[in-house]
Amino acid sequence: MAAKRVGEILHGHGTVAILGINPDVTGTLIRARAFEEFLVEHYSGIRIVDRRMGSYNFPHEQQVAEDTLRAHPDLDIIVDLTSPSVDGTLSALNAAPTRRAIRVIGFDVTGWPIFQRSPSLDCVIQANTLSMGREAIQLIHSRLNGQTVPSVVDLPPKLITHANANSYEVREMLSQDWTLGRRQWSSSQ
Repeated sequence: MAAKRVGEILHGHGTVAILGINPDVTGTLIRARAFEEFLVEHYSGIRIVDRRMGSYNFPHEQQVAEDTLRAHPDLDIIVDLTSPSVDGTLSALNAAPTRRAIRVIGFDVTGWPIFQRSPSLDCVIQANTLSMGREAIQLIHSRLNGQTVPSVVDLPPKLITHANANSYEVREMLSQDWTLGRRQWSSSQ
């Protein structure tokens, strides 16, 4: 999703930095590898000019973003693989705005509303943890009732943009309201 979005924004030509690669979190390594492989295969005119390791330390992530912006004044897009990396990049861009518009594509942000933090934030690729919880409960219930359940369930993330950020689906997905009785978790209730 991120690589397709980058390709659309840059029309196949431009520069990208990948921030927030955390070797302790397999998911970020998989994201980075899949992103790079898709760009190589589909958008040969887009260059990855920097790859930076990340952590869950906001000041560190802000410093990494600042260093990246200084090292690459011609940068078009920053892809942040973690929420702290998104926060650090947006803070760096807000603190020292550049003359050029640099777009940010983030993953798994926290807090709402997401697009009011910075005009640089283009989109967020968000895991739907609400659907994950619902599906897990449904699978547990089915298994307890002797039914067979799949060993792997793929729940794709959602691309959240300015256009769909206020939709019911996205607002529900990002809601942190876990009040008992607020949600129907299973069709068997």
